[in-house]
Amino acid sequence: MNDARALERIGFYVVVALIGGLLFGLRIYLRSQVVPSRPVKVSAVSQLFTRLQERAQEHAYIALVPPPEAGARQTTLNLQFSIARGRIGLDWIVTDGDSLEKEPEFAALARSLGHAVQEETVAGQRALRVEDGDLVALCRRVLREIAHVPEDGEIQFTQKGLAAPRS
Repeated sequence: MNDARALERIGFYVVVALIGGLLFGLRIYLRSQVVPSRPVKVSAVSQLFTRLQERAQEHAYIALVPPPEAGARQTTLNLQFSIARGRIGLDWIVTDGDSLEKEPEFAALARSLGHAVQEETVAGQRALRVEDGDLVALCRRVLREIAHVPEDGEIQFTQKGLAAPRS
């Protein structure tokens, strides 16, 4: 009788451990997925950058999507802070429409502020990447001067690959 109770107890603990492991694994998996887009003020870009810097892993990103300009052909302007090869950078994702059309403006603005601009492939798409200097200031200037979003204006942001806060 005692052996049966002992086996029953062991079985119970095994089931609890398995469920705990599954829940932990599910939590890790869900944190690695893309978080739905949310609005944020341009003035909060520095907070997003810091969040990525403190909690990110390789291939993590925070994508910033400004609203379409009046008369814009498409809503394809897409900036992102991302981690590649262990370095944080600001990427101008080149798709088509407005992002392709305004690509020279991004490169010229970045270079005029002393940044080196590299052409890369990010998630299968062509991008211009900047890794040096004050990336937050560059991002805010791009949003104001190229996307024409005022400092108190809102943009959408999406994030992927950010770990839980370090304690």
